[in-house]
Amino acid sequence: MALEIIDGEGGLRSYLERKNFILATLDPSHDPEFTSAFVRYAEGLCNFSDVSIAVTSLAVRKQLGDAPKVAPLLELFLGGLLVEKAQGRFGLTEKLNEFQVRIGSPLCIKTEVIPELPHPTFGSAASALDGSITVTGGYDGKAVDFTQTFDQETSAWSVGPPMCAARFGHTLSACGGALFAVGGANDEHFLGDVEMLSVGSSRWERVGALASGRTKHTATRLDDRLLIAGGYRRPGPAEAHAFEVFDTSTRTTTPLTSRTGFMVGHTATPLGGNRVLITGGIKLESFETPGKEATASVILCEVDGEKTQTIGRLKSARSFHTATLGVSGKLLYVAGGFNRHQAVGTLEVFCMTSCRVVETIDLQFPRSNHSALVTRGGGVALIGGVNGHQVVSLIECFEPDEVQTRLLGFMQRPRYGFPTVTVGDGDYLIIGGAYEGRVSAAVERVSLRAMLETSDC
Repeated sequence: MALEIIDGEGGLRSYLERKNFILATLDPSHDPEFTSAFVRYAEGLCNFSDVSIAVTSLAVRKQLGDAPKVAPLLELFLGGLLVEKAQGRFGLTEKLNEFQVRIGSPLCIKTEVIPELPHPTFGSAASALDGSITVTGGYDGKAVDFTQTFDQETSAWSVGPPMCAARFGHTLSACGGALFAVGGANDEHFLGDVEMLSVGSSRWERVGALASGRTKHTATRLDDRLLIAGGYRRPGPAEAHAFEVFDTSTRTTTPLTSRTGFMVGHTATPLGGNRVLITGGIKLESFETPGKEATASVILCEVDGEKTQTIGRLKSARSFHTATLGVSGKLLYVAGGFNRHQAVGTLEVFCMTSCRVVETIDLQFPRSNHSALVTRGGGVALIGGVNGHQVVSLIECFEPDEVQTRLLGFMQRPRYGFPTVTVGDGDYLIIGGAYEGRVSAAVERVSLRAMLETSDC
């Protein structure tokens, strides 16, 4: 709700008469860069919640003594010591060497800033293969053909061979020791070609084509095949197939019979057994132009049976959301998104057995164009995204045994529209994206392991 800088002991005492606030004592001499990161986080938190944050200096806080009249929700001493005073709500913490809250506190994810991309990109695609992370294409004022590879052992980026065609809004999938880039758009056309880069190769090669060129589609790996679904497409026959299957071994494309039209901003979640679940999205009313309202449909696509069918509906229509299958495979978490010119502020729990929504949770921070990370507890953590003109840096989590989401931490660099790649057990790379109209080169590693290895965070 408000972020206030308190520069005197009297002002701090007055502030403590309030309720529902966080008191942060900063020692800038300890770590100026981290202090700046926390202030950015505090500003984002205040923009989206009814929690106020008071920021003061170490000298002013010492004048107050150890017993404020009203205990804050959370009291942070940044610069070596963090102490919670939440009236028994969160418990006590211990001495830490930086702002990393111990298990049991509301903020327990720390992100690590790693070397930036050689070339900043938005609308790029990324995939892991053979111990490296490869980022392809993107947009930086125009479509680009970059191939950028991150070596996890050396933590260094290198620039690889250019793609056959510059593109953004495409997909990149690792399959059979090679990377396959499908579709996308450049400055003039929607693309329908498939490019391949084999491990150790010094060049990309065109190996196939879709029946319908498209961008912002999804590509779901099913063994040696890729299910290509939806996306914006170039003008063509109305009966053009929204679903196509590309076989990476034979390099052939097969249209999938479906009455489902083209959509964009949907999700595609693999279920095993060559089945994929499609949720939400905006149906294309006239080739390239999306309709005004998103859909709430939940569609099961069976690739081997060559059929699609609607098996349920969400409570709220949405697009550019996330749909994450919990570790049990029984619950699907559909979170955030966009509809009717605003971000959707709910997370719906869709039961795969009954094919219906069994729970709806209000998000603390409505968002779209974000990413969702699976937790070991069977839930989901939402990271980044955008709400109107406000870019979100905060990470919030929902677990099956809880009644609301919890804040876990924040990214060092707010962003949206970024690819996320799994790099280890509970570790993810957040790559590039956009922030306030600017293309980002920032890369961060998000680790859920510290939070997930215990049950009380």
